[in-house]
Amino acid sequence: MIPKIITGIIFAEFDDKKGPTPVAHLPPVMDREMEQYVATLTIDIFQNEEAVTPKAPLFMPFPAVNKRGLVKSMEWEDKRKRGGKSTGSLTIVYEEKDDAIFYKYAKDFEEEFEVSAQKLMDLQLNDAPLPTIQAEVKEFLEHVNGLLEKFAAQELKLQSQLKAFPKPANGGRNKADHSFKIIVVGDPSVGKSSLILQYTELAFNKSYIPTIGVNLTEKFIRYKNSVIQLILWDLAGQSKFSTIRHQFYKGADGALMVYDLTNRTTFESIPQWYKDIQDSLKNAKHLKVVLCGNKSDIRDKIQVPTKEGKKMAKNLKLDFIETSALTGAQVSDAFENLVKLIFASDESR
Repeated sequence: MIPKIITGIIFAEFDDKKGPTPVAHLPPVMDREMEQYVATLTIDIFQNEEAVTPKAPLFMPFPAVNKRGLVKSMEWEDKRKRGGKSTGSLTIVYEEKDDAIFYKYAKDFEEEFEVSAQKLMDLQLNDAPLPTIQAEVKEFLEHVNGLLEKFAAQELKLQSQLKAFPKPANGGRNKADHSFKIIVVGDPSVGKSSLILQYTELAFNKSYIPTIGVNLTEKFIRYKNSVIQLILWDLAGQSKFSTIRHQFYKGADGALMVYDLTNRTTFESIPQWYKDIQDSLKNAKHLKVVLCGNKSDIRDKIQVPTKEGKKMAKNLKLDFIETSALTGAQVSDAFENLVKLIFASDESR
């Protein structure tokens, strides 16, 4: 049985008099402010005349309540409504620490969203009583939880397979020839967790300590006939963790500094991240660092050209790469280039 992952489900509709309105939700007892907040954000964003209702569920942050959501936008014909149509949303609300799970399996949830959204639209159109609507929301939640159980079981099986391979060259049991600590840093929402997820393939295989903002993931790889254990430290980017975060830089062999190619502010933060690491480590000169521009797949929204990333990397004397955690483009290269730098440094000492 997997731990509880979903915080809640909210079905909302735009009311001509009240505006975005929560219609049904689970659990039955939910903070009213959160209900209204989620309803407003998930509906208002598509209320302007030029907006096109997306077919696939979208990810949305809910910073005011420190949550995240996977949202299905809805639109249906209803002659009783202003403009002859009604709009709504069906949202899975969850903790930010579980973002990687939903990011990885978003496409697998699409069918469940589509089926339940259609049923809910039909129920609203036919003025179904609230208990009937609530029952459909409950069924949707049960189906999503069933998928999460299935995915967790799959990853548990994959995890056991990965532990069996590669076998250590020295013949020891569960021992690696080398163990490297890699810290992954950058502003919030640049895709640090998603990069690690894409590289390790295990969304559920994490140790998360929310009070200090640390997420640990392990991966074994082969390099130059050696088995290397990578301990990937995903460090929260929020400023509230800045004091404690310094403690987790200690002992790092390498660092992946990540910024969002579609958000210039995260790029402008990189020199401060680099200084933060350098000031915190006594052996900073031995630390190998790769500068990584993530979200290269969102080409129409890129704010930081490749040449600017290369220029900053050159000024800081770092290796540079652009990746897409969504498509997987160059994600393995980012981590494995870092491993090569660390390995070469070890050999030269």
